[in-house]
Amino acid sequence: MKQVAITDPKADLETLVREVEATGEDIVLTRDGRPAARLKAEAAVLTPEQIRALILDMIARRDARQEPVDDPDFDWRAAIDEGSE
Repeated sequence: MKQVAITDPKADLETLVREVEATGEDIVLTRDGRPAARLKAEAAVLTPEQIRALILDMIARRDARQEPVDDPDFDWRAAIDEGSE
């Protein structure tokens, strides 16, 4: 975990926030060598459309591997389409 002194003249807040967003790693801001604050990236929130796309991608990957399904009569695509309406 990276630590940056709040008195560091190079400790530009915008640059630090961009680094946290890019890496997902926290940055601890220190005062006199002790932790004073922490910059933490927000967790990504997926939209229903993004979740649907991820599920369809997983189904396509599974189908490509031809893995067996617990219930061969269950139509996953129809269930997803029904849930998105």
